[in-house]
Amino acid sequence: MKNNKFMYLLILGFTFFSCKKEEVEVPKDSAVYDIVVQGMWAAASHPVNYPDNAHFSPIVGMTHNDKAALFTIGTNASTGIKNMAETGKTTELDAEIDNMISSGNVSSRVNGTGISSGTGGGVASLRVTGNHGLVSIVSMVAPSPDWYIGVQNISLIRNGEYITDTIISMESFDAGTDSGTDFKSENKPTDPAGPISVITDSPLGNGTEVRPALATIRFTLRR
Repeated sequence: MKNNKFMYLLILGFTFFSCKKEEVEVPKDSAVYDIVVQGMWAAASHPVNYPDNAHFSPIVGMTHNDKAALFTIGTNASTGIKNMAETGKTTELDAEIDNMISSGNVSSRVNGTGISSGTGGGVASLRVTGNHGLVSIVSMVAPSPDWYIGVQNISLIRNGEYITDTIISMESFDAGTDSGTDFKSENKPTDPAGPISVITDSPLGNGTEVRPALATIRFTLRR
């Protein structure tokens, strides 16, 4: 009987510690980062139907935790993502992010400059906290039917500390809201709208991926 009781307590203790959520160490203070989006979209690297007025729309995004998402591959675009990808305008997306801030899962909205050419640069800044250490950023590929570049769920925390500097390639996405196939295609709304997907096909992709990436994004911790 004593042995049975001992085994019961042993199993109970093992179960408790196995189910206990692992605590992730995060910084207790906040941090400010400078952002630079550097375009790499040139006729030499992406020659298929390269538009004469290639550029990117103003940078927009948010700092958040893992319960929030600016967009999700495989699901339909929000009105804000749709309008950003089709027109470059961020009014609706700004409002959507502001609504998410009230939920507590997003700490701040990020707005930056536009990028006047395919190889130009855009800048912004943001503040992150230990509990909201993820960043998602988007910008329209212009001109295009509904294509955009972005990064999602980028963590600026590593081993409990804010990283000092990182450069990341931005992926190219199709918002699934316009069926145009070229940069200057006439408006052709997709009805019903399809899901957001990663671009792989021409004129941007090679059938497998978009390489080199159309842009990189750099996060630098302010000293």
